[in-house]
Amino acid sequence: MFVFVNNCFSLQDNPALDGYNVDYETDRFIKDIYEIAAAFATDNIMLTFGSDFQYQNARINFDQMDKLIKYTMAKVTQLVTYIHMQVMLPRTG
Repeated sequence: MFVFVNNCFSLQDNPALDGYNVDYETDRFIKDIYEIAAAFATDNIMLTFGSDFQYQNARINFDQMDKLIKYTMAKVTQLVTYIHMQVMLPRTG
């Protein structure tokens, strides 16, 4: 399970501001993906973010996940490795 640092994660993607952390967080995320994938016999793995009640504001959580996926996919392209991610949402109603 990928847990944002200190449960108050904010992917700071403006390099002009203090706390720019895109490179650190994407590197950490890619490392976690490879560690999780090593335990699976298939090419497909499910990544989970947090746990029940860990993130109280879904909009902020999904905005941060979207940013993390966007920047991770850009970095993966530069690394010439294959990782494909998509967000799966539960069907309601």
